[in-house]
Amino acid sequence: MFVNIVGNINSYSLVVDILSQLKVQYFYIGILFTIAFLYLSFVNKKFIAGVVLSALITGFNYIDVSSSYTQFHWNCTTRIPASNLKIGLFNVLTSNAKYHLLLKEIKTNNPDIAILQEVDKNWLQNIEELKENYPNFIEYPRGDNFGIAIYSKIPLDDKKIEYWSNYKIPVISAKIQKGNKIIKIYGSHTLPPTSKSYILTRNEMLKKIGKILDQANMDKEHIIVAGDLNTTFFPRAYRLANPSLNSAAIHDALRYAPKFKGSWNTAFPPFLRITLEHILSTEDIQPINVRFGQNIGSDHLPVFAEFDVLNF
Repeated sequence: MFVNIVGNINSYSLVVDILSQLKVQYFYIGILFTIAFLYLSFVNKKFIAGVVLSALITGFNYIDVSSSYTQFHWNCTTRIPASNLKIGLFNVLTSNAKYHLLLKEIKTNNPDIAILQEVDKNWLQNIEELKENYPNFIEYPRGDNFGIAIYSKIPLDDKKIEYWSNYKIPVISAKIQKGNKIIKIYGSHTLPPTSKSYILTRNEMLKKIGKILDQANMDKEHIIVAGDLNTTFFPRAYRLANPSLNSAAIHDALRYAPKFKGSWNTAFPPFLRITLEHILSTEDIQPINVRFGQNIGSDHLPVFAEFDVLNF
């Protein structure tokens, strides 16, 4: 109960921020405590209060987690697969040297656009062959886990590198044309919540993302923002940083992912993982298929999201 309460506090503390990310894990722990108290209640009736309290907390956590995910409601008979746009998001981990696993995963899943994060010069040298099938690209390597790149089968126009904070974290963007639609794609990687300054900067970047998507909705423009945003859906700080990211006017493809599954950290058992990846889109760009990929040697699993671009 204590960690549940602490996790809902709006704070810039590293501990509070981390505790607020773990709603799924609280759900699993709640189940274990409920079972344990239920067993003990057969020995001593006093433990019935523990059963009730644990069950209530577990139920509240289930509601909180479940409500953060959305079920697909797409009429599949109207879909034309050739009109879809498939995006692959990969946080490759700078120190990871299993370049062949990334190349294999991209070849197997065949996204139209691959967004890579944490790339340095070694990474770019070792995945050069990617350009044979993805001749349109933007590369910005760095050695500090904030290098980023986009590879696309579709021509990229209006290519830009922007900085959204005083820490000079690069954000890359480009426009693509799919059918008669122009879509602007952003690749962003926010700072991790390891200090008050980093948490504030991450939240400012989240606000920036929300404002871009809000403005695009008002202007009837089409935007997708993909990246490791170093937060789950659950923190109060995240919800306050940008309420619009939780509104129906903005889709987050990861809300359509399988419940109670996560992409980070691959060193953890699956039930301990959380999802820090997000692929956000304006109201008219509806996700129609989302899933996690295979381990490529990184601490993050790849994410693949498919969008319909014919009917908006």
